[in-house]
Amino acid sequence: MFRGRKAKKFFSILLAAVMALTLLAGCGGGGEASQSGSTGGTQTTDLKVGFILNGLLGSQSFDDVIVAGIEKAQAELGFEYMKAEKVEAAQAADTVRTMVQQGCNYIIFNSAVVTDPCVDVMKENPDVMFLSIDYDLPDAPDNLCCVSYREQEAAFLTGAFCELMSKTGKVAFIGGNEGGTMVRFEAGFRTGARYVNKDAEVSVSYVGFQDANKGKETATMLYNQGYDWIAGAAASSNLGIFQASEELGGDNWVCGAADGQFHLMPSRIVVSQVKRVDNVAYNMLKEAAEGNFQGGAHLNMGLKEEGVDMLYTDKNDELLAMIPEEVTTRIEELRQAIIDGEIVVPASNDEIESFKFPE
Repeated sequence: MFRGRKAKKFFSILLAAVMALTLLAGCGGGGEASQSGSTGGTQTTDLKVGFILNGLLGSQSFDDVIVAGIEKAQAELGFEYMKAEKVEAAQAADTVRTMVQQGCNYIIFNSAVVTDPCVDVMKENPDVMFLSIDYDLPDAPDNLCCVSYREQEAAFLTGAFCELMSKTGKVAFIGGNEGGTMVRFEAGFRTGARYVNKDAEVSVSYVGFQDANKGKETATMLYNQGYDWIAGAAASSNLGIFQASEELGGDNWVCGAADGQFHLMPSRIVVSQVKRVDNVAYNMLKEAAEGNFQGGAHLNMGLKEEGVDMLYTDKNDELLAMIPEEVTTRIEELRQAIIDGEIVVPASNDEIESFKFPE
């Protein structure tokens, strides 16, 4: 039997070995196949990239969008790439150490959950570049680049669009959970709807990120109450919202999120509010490959920086044709006003109280 320090040392070594095997099993494009990238080009960088996330890929969340950006850069630059999914806070630091031991010199975190516990290990590895792609860590180490977003700007456009298109004046936002980025999404949506119609009736619900049944049940209830446009920002729960729109049909429309999600319900999703984390991941990796890593930077991205956006469907021309020209014109006017700083979109419901709406 192992006792005291010997036992701790043994289990520490065992944990590291298990994590190494897990990471090897989870490699995305690793090994020989990754050297040329998915397009068959030659390797043009010494980067070896790791992606650490506390969720699971394939859940229709923004994590899938991050991967799209990483893989786009991989195809162009030909670097090796591995990922570790469903990493809990207590595992994050050891996961980083394992990736570093395997040669990763650029590690991407998807959230505060896996960023916060890794400050010490970042300082232990000053030659490794770290990117917190959706969290601004206070007092970040010099080898960490932090990115946050003004999600409220994309949500503002979506709320305005839904209200301009609504026949009832009643629009709804369904999010994953209260708090975090949802605060900014909700505030932006509420403000956008009221900005174009002071009498807009806005409903807000939260259904969790992985409960399509609850998403469908909530959306069906709202549609039946006359809310004819619903914007979903609830990861895989959005699937239920889309199903409700399809089953009820008619003027019960829906907006997507994440990568746009248009392919999931091309007959019903007209616009989507998105965070362009694919662009951010791609651009940051390309900059690093060119020797321009922004260590220690705190970047905040909105419409102006192309970090967020409201996209129109690229899957259904009939849906595009039903949008009146005056609506698209109004949306573009609002977009430009935000970019120019003429409209500063509230980032919380408290900020809405002091926001000046048109008379």
